[in-house]
Amino acid sequence: MKSKNKIAIIIGLCLAGAGLLLTLIALAAGATIEKAVYDIDKNIGKNGRAAAVYEKWDDYDKGEYYMEEKDLILRGETYSAESVRRLKLDIAAAEAQLVIGDRFSVQSANIPCAVDFSDGTLNIRTKHPRWNWLFKAPWKNPKIVVTVPPHAKLDSVSIEIGAGSLVSKNAEISCNSAKIEVGMGECILYNFTAAEYADIECGMGSMEIRGTITGSAKVDCGMGEINLYLYGDPQDYSYTASVGMGSVRVNTTELNGMGGKAQSPYRGKNDLEIDCGMGSINVQIAR
Repeated sequence: MKSKNKIAIIIGLCLAGAGLLLTLIALAAGATIEKAVYDIDKNIGKNGRAAAVYEKWDDYDKGEYYMEEKDLILRGETYSAESVRRLKLDIAAAEAQLVIGDRFSVQSANIPCAVDFSDGTLNIRTKHPRWNWLFKAPWKNPKIVVTVPPHAKLDSVSIEIGAGSLVSKNAEISCNSAKIEVGMGECILYNFTAAEYADIECGMGSMEIRGTITGSAKVDCGMGEINLYLYGDPQDYSYTASVGMGSVRVNTTELNGMGGKAQSPYRGKNDLEIDCGMGSINVQIAR
């Protein structure tokens, strides 16, 4: 290959790399294709009149971005403790709370939130932010409050937290089976009961659960942190534990290092299956 061609190829690759880097920086700062189109329409003018009727990009973006709601707004209806048998929560990127109230209800502010009720299942979902969520979500101060009646008994509970948070320190969550999954967010549950089965999974976030888990449970942690504080007799719980590069602690038994495994020296009526990658799992069982 001639030297001139080599130089041209090298220059082209350098320019392409610089362009890619600038594109990534722009996306990281929150730029989107829709925003670029709006700016072109607004300032250059092929469709300038269409864009000009919107004073702000927030208005042009069809509700994806909108004025901040100062107060929580009731979404859907309210439901009695007897009518709700299954609760599903899918929180993408919001600050969520569970609180005590007379009836099941959902309030939210500053985030698209869907509330569906069918055949005893209360399904609460928030809209997932755009793909540049790693740097910031498109909504300001998104909040969700879910009211739970005291002593409500549920067949199942499913909680999925993306980059948001869920905190419940007063409300009681009691169910037969539960599935709780946290990505990069945080989940704090007090007064939690799973009578038959619990599937607890944490990616890069953190979880703290206090309450009672009987029957069988699977506890899986990637690079995050899980803390379980269970009420009961330690002799009633048998466990198997495996760890990659992280750490596992069950009461006074610790497991660290590369590819370690351990199991309880006794056989209890409740089973814990613990698997930890590069994070940490701490399980404390006491009366």
